[in-house]
Amino acid sequence: MTRLRAWLRRRGGLLLTLLVVLAGLVLIVVGIAMVYLPAGLIACGLALFAGLTFDPAAVRRLTWPR
Repeated sequence: MTRLRAWLRRRGGLLLTLLVVLAGLVLIVVGIAMVYLPAGLIACGLALFAGLTFDPAAVRRLTWPR
């Protein structure tokens, strides 16, 4: 149990952020699907594609144009 607590102390914030992002994405896709099912399926496919190709290391290198 102490290993789990130590792991959660180190990764807890990241895990919580990922869960919130995942929940938001699921709610968006379900909301679209409730309005129009084919659009919900397309949104689900786009969400899966985005999740599979997401690279956190590339996000850190992004900068806003000045």
